[in-house]
Amino acid sequence: MKLTIFRTNAGNQDCSPLSGRAIALPLLFCGALFFALFAHPSQANENKLLIGERAVVPGIDIPVQMPIELNFRSKADILELRKRYVELTPNLVAAPYQPSEAVFGAIEDGKPWWGLRGQGVWGPGPKSSEGPAEESRFIVNPFLLAGANPAVVEIWDEDKVTEEDLQHADFPLCWEPTFIKWWPQQSLMQVEYPVTKFNQDLNSWRAKLKTDKIIPAFGVAAYNAVDFNLNYIYVDTAKSIHIENINKPHEEAVKIAQYIHCGGTCQVPGGCNNMSPEMKALDRIKYTALPARAWVSLWRDKPSNVNVKPDMVVYIDLK
Repeated sequence: MKLTIFRTNAGNQDCSPLSGRAIALPLLFCGALFFALFAHPSQANENKLLIGERAVVPGIDIPVQMPIELNFRSKADILELRKRYVELTPNLVAAPYQPSEAVFGAIEDGKPWWGLRGQGVWGPGPKSSEGPAEESRFIVNPFLLAGANPAVVEIWDEDKVTEEDLQHADFPLCWEPTFIKWWPQQSLMQVEYPVTKFNQDLNSWRAKLKTDKIIPAFGVAAYNAVDFNLNYIYVDTAKSIHIENINKPHEEAVKIAQYIHCGGTCQVPGGCNNMSPEMKALDRIKYTALPARAWVSLWRDKPSNVNVKPDMVVYIDLK
């Protein structure tokens, strides 16, 4: 098994505590801020990952799928799309796979979705659904069990950003993974995000940002884990490298409450599909230097304490 090893003497980066408006704006994470407007569905599912003793392959590289537009598609179409992306990697889940009702059951037909351009530049209103759907980052990458939602909501000055700007390949909207790797026998997954490059791109466009301060904050989106019956989560900062939890939650595993529904935060009549709700244990993580690694432990059932061996571990690597 070959894993990326980080040097712990990496240069420090300005990661002082956030305050004032700097908290209000950047801590609205790429989809992690949206409040639940109705009860979270609780239907169980029977999806089983082929990990540990069930593993049929020792290791596998999973191609990263780029975000796509989902606006106005039917729920059935989106669920079928989800199945197709799961089937691209058949050695990680036992057949038959069925998208979890708890995670995807509240998607509504024919609605817009919060877009990456909408949430980064335009904010709530008629342009909120512009660009690929932010949740498509996880829908089309089903084996990204826990991924990063960086603090990039409305960081751009909409009066300065043009449509031509948005066409540039280096216009930074959101972190995109470099790779996703699995070691099923070890019940381990690794995802890497090129954060240093993203920050360099932000700096090159700083004249069009609302603030030139780089915000080292992100949330963890983990509803893909729930889809495969990994229902409890703990971001283990003691085992992580250069990672802190701003909210300092209790040191216990929490049930992953995240799911997709149609809510009104986009301020479009009829609402937009997006993720809810906020989770204190997951939504206020920050890196204190780069490279960094967030150690995320996942369990099917709630462990008695966080030292119980996880059913799956995810490394979220920030380079």
